[in-house]
Amino acid sequence: MRERSFSGTAGSFNATGALTGAGESAIDHVTINGVNYLASLDMNNSTVRIYDMTNPAAPTLIASANATTGTLTGNANATGSVKFGAVDQV
Repeated sequence: MRERSFSGTAGSFNATGALTGAGESAIDHVTINGVNYLASLDMNNSTVRIYDMTNPAAPTLIASANATTGTLTGNANATGSVKFGAVDQV
């Protein structure tokens, strides 16, 4: 994962951080009360992870759970998505 910034047509990398799982490819981002969070879906094992992205160079894992139930524990087709719903700011 890389944080980038742009000025006109020139871009640069500001930080590079690693997420926990190897198969995390579906992601979504939300800001709640000024804190940036990233949700990811690991395509290898259907695990959803939530990270605090206050420091993009060192994401902090704050929660994780499997997105399947019963005997369906894998994601053989490597498909899916993760999306934050509506967020009320306090």
